Amino acid sequence: MTLTWNLPASDVDLYVTQPDGETSWFSNKTTAIGGRLDVDNARDFGPENYFLSSEQGNKILPRVYTIRVHYYRDRQKTDQQPARVVGWRVVILVSGQPDE
Repeated sequence: MTLTWNLPASDVDLYVTQPDGETSWFSNKTTAIGGRLDVDNARDFGPENYFLSSEQGNKILPRVYTIRVHYYRDRQKTDQQPARVVGWRVVILVSGQPDE
C-alpha cells in the first residue's frame, strides 16, 4: 500500500490494521506477522508504504485489513490561516495488480 498526498509542508500518516488487530503506523513500524511501514514521511507529498509479502516470508492473514489515513499536521497553519485541505491517494498492490 502506498499513500501520497498533494500538499507541501504537511504530514499525513498511513495506518494499517491487520486481521490480528495489530496496527502498523509511525510508532509501530513492524508487526508480528511481518507487516512493515517503511518510513514516516513527515514532509511534503509522501510516500508512506506498508509492505506484507509471502515471498519475503511474511504471514498473510485472511480477512479484512483496515486502512486509515490521518491528516496529522499542516506546517503552514497559523492563527490567521487555518489548516489547508489535503488530497490523498492510497494505491494497493495485490498479487502484482494495482487497485485504488
